[in-house]
Amino acid sequence: MFNKRTARPATRRLRVEFLETREVPDGTPTTETDPLPPDDTIPVQMPVDPKPVDPATDPVQTDGDLEDPDVIFQTTSVPQVPPVDLATTITVDRLKPSLNDVVTLKVTVTNVSQVQATNVAATLTLPAGMTYVSSDAPDKYDPATGTWTPGTIASLGKAILLVKAKVTSVDSQEVTAAISHSDQPDPKADNNSGKVTLTPVVAKLNVAKSFSATAVNVGSTVLMTVAVGNGGQGKARDVVLTNTLPEGMSFVKVLNATQGNYNAATHTWTVGMVAPGTIPVLRLIVMVNKPGKLESGTTATATGHDETLSKLDVTGAITGVKSTNPATWAYFSGFGFQSGSGPVPRAAAPWSGSHITTQFLITHGFKLHGTGLKLI
Repeated sequence: MFNKRTARPATRRLRVEFLETREVPDGTPTTETDPLPPDDTIPVQMPVDPKPVDPATDPVQTDGDLEDPDVIFQTTSVPQVPPVDLATTITVDRLKPSLNDVVTLKVTVTNVSQVQATNVAATLTLPAGMTYVSSDAPDKYDPATGTWTPGTIASLGKAILLVKAKVTSVDSQEVTAAISHSDQPDPKADNNSGKVTLTPVVAKLNVAKSFSATAVNVGSTVLMTVAVGNGGQGKARDVVLTNTLPEGMSFVKVLNATQGNYNAATHTWTVGMVAPGTIPVLRLIVMVNKPGKLESGTTATATGHDETLSKLDVTGAITGVKSTNPATWAYFSGFGFQSGSGPVPRAAAPWSGSHITTQFLITHGFKLHGTGLKLI
């Protein structure tokens, strides 16, 4: 087609319309219909900038216009706390204590990471067979709850707690310690706790009793020996032995005791603690006052020993002998021991004991001492 005025080909104009799909407040999408065919009578319509949308009234544009360079988006972020790695160990000074022994537990918390750990807390749990005695940090360790609060532990640093506890049972005792809190996360949890097992050992007591002779004359003294040995691995504590003297036997004196004290009024020997492999010995002098067999018993009490393996009762026996032919001595003066008008007693010379045989002394527990005898 040509323009008659300009004699130039007629220019055909194309109308362009921009369509958009939007959601109205009720949520129903609205779409413009397809554009009309080109119309030569309608001037060309150029695109026009869309009208700014008010975020306060437009439910869609809540965060501002995405294409507006003046809009600044603000976001809230949570800072990431760097993790730590806390390792816990526990040891004891004796793995095989005796009953009533006081052991020392050592709890160590080590920060093996490159980050400082703050507000660190741990727990030390004592079993029923152990009793708390003391700690080196009474202001940071609560024995009622078992909570220990070492606080801040520097990178590659450590904190140590020492706790003394008394073993009150012969059963095996398991003691545990574990991390209970820190401000920083600790993703490696396999080293956060530790434990140690105690195996108490017991004593094996054996009481023995003997006399220095099997038979003595009535009115004579004799040596009584009482001993208590410990053949076990543990210590025996509060060991007390009580003698029973029968009628016809009386206490004279204590010759010696390698350990403890003897009460003559109660016939009680308070020994105390008997360590493994030791044998405390008591020696007494007693007198036999009547003829016949006399039995004297001894009973022991203690703690920390095995009742089934110990021998705590023993009986010793001795026989009192009454002489039927007492010796008589007579001295006469005169030549050839001829009797005169009557026997005249003569004073005896000092006795040296030389006529007493060595075998007699050993058998009866005596030895020569100067001009007399001494009990051995």
